[in-house]
Amino acid sequence: MIDRPMMMLKCVFLLSFYIFLCWAGLGTRDVWTMSQRSSPLATSRFYVMRDEQGVYSEGNGAFPASQTSAVLLAGLGVVTDALEWSGVALASLFRQPHATALFVVDGIATTFPSLSKKSFSVDQSGLTGETAADVAAIVGETSAAEYLDAAYDGKAFSIAVSGDEEVAALSNGENAFINSEHMSAIVSSISEQLVLSKYGVLDIAQKLDVTDGVDAAFLVELVAMKQAVNDVKTTGVEKDGIPDTYTFIFSSLRALEGKYGADSEVMKFCLEAVKGCIDEITSELLGLYEGKMLVQALVLQWKEIPGYTQELSQAYDILQAHLSHKVTREWFVNHLPQTFTLQGVSDDEKLSLCNQLHRLLQEDVFQVECGGGGRRNRVLRSNGVGASSGGVPSNVSQGRSENFTAIFLMSFFVVLVIGLALYAFSWGIWNMDPGRDSIIYRTVPDTTEGVQMH
Repeated sequence: MIDRPMMMLKCVFLLSFYIFLCWAGLGTRDVWTMSQRSSPLATSRFYVMRDEQGVYSEGNGAFPASQTSAVLLAGLGVVTDALEWSGVALASLFRQPHATALFVVDGIATTFPSLSKKSFSVDQSGLTGETAADVAAIVGETSAAEYLDAAYDGKAFSIAVSGDEEVAALSNGENAFINSEHMSAIVSSISEQLVLSKYGVLDIAQKLDVTDGVDAAFLVELVAMKQAVNDVKTTGVEKDGIPDTYTFIFSSLRALEGKYGADSEVMKFCLEAVKGCIDEITSELLGLYEGKMLVQALVLQWKEIPGYTQELSQAYDILQAHLSHKVTREWFVNHLPQTFTLQGVSDDEKLSLCNQLHRLLQEDVFQVECGGGGRRNRVLRSNGVGASSGGVPSNVSQGRSENFTAIFLMSFFVVLVIGLALYAFSWGIWNMDPGRDSIIYRTVPDTTEGVQMH
């Protein structure tokens, strides 16, 4: 016979132990973030290269980059609650564009060539100069591609092309972002002059080092964008009457500028190549849609930040052994901002690693958040006051870790109390004997005296 009370007790104990193990496992992996501070430049512009319907009007203030998705939808005749800028009007119901295209150039200090006479200054509030973070802010909670896809039952066509798969995926373009296999295929053929000549980048390649990862990433981006447009021509998507969205994001320029410098001739030549790529793709799309589309470009420029390759390389040496996902030194140095987790590290070791990073990376250039739900740990003061003889900063609390939250204690003991109460209640029911003169029956009124037998 099964001992039900003992089984129930075991279940409660195992449940409590499982919750504790889950908490303990989460406590050993903290999310850390590292980013580089940037200051926006007044030269940032939002260009309108094609606006046959006249939905954009000048003299309405700076273009808010954080409302880009809402502005693109308004140009297609779709109004959303997120739209606050008065520089765009809803497209006419009888002259609605069949598609919209957006080019994003971000993270550079080099002056970018003008793309159109009609342009707007840009409000870069909420942006950082890091392409991945900026694209996330530009797209917002719902991208234009995602909104149209829902409105037309999944029939709206959209592509997003970038050399960074994560960046492209943020735009929710479903067909043409460069995944790792696609990237490898292009890289393997990028050194062939026939391929370079076919996509019009042979003269660019001759000024760059194709074997270098930074230079190759830029060439791959140009080739992939032109290749994506060629692929679209064979699909017939322009004939279905449903508005389409195209997003082309140049994510390789920041690393390229960091390598060659903002004032270098190579960088200026590469930006002219980007302009040529934009003009070529614009011409191809306008021909595909017979001119019935909107074409825009968002150029975000930032104050040049001097290279800190050596400091970031030293930061990599500090963290390398503790990273939960192993990355190369080159990737770590060239991808900011970034989020990473540490594992197998005690609280004291985390504190030591955090202090080392803060001492290494300048406060006015880098921002480092050492786990704890985004709260930044205190660090040793720069004048060295408070350091103990053992080398441990005495002005840093050695108390309970910030990861040991009060909500866990509340949840744990609530579950424990409820489990024990359930066990006690079940034990009482299982052991109740109806034939025994228990307290239940003693409290029931006696009604037998009023019954008479006839």
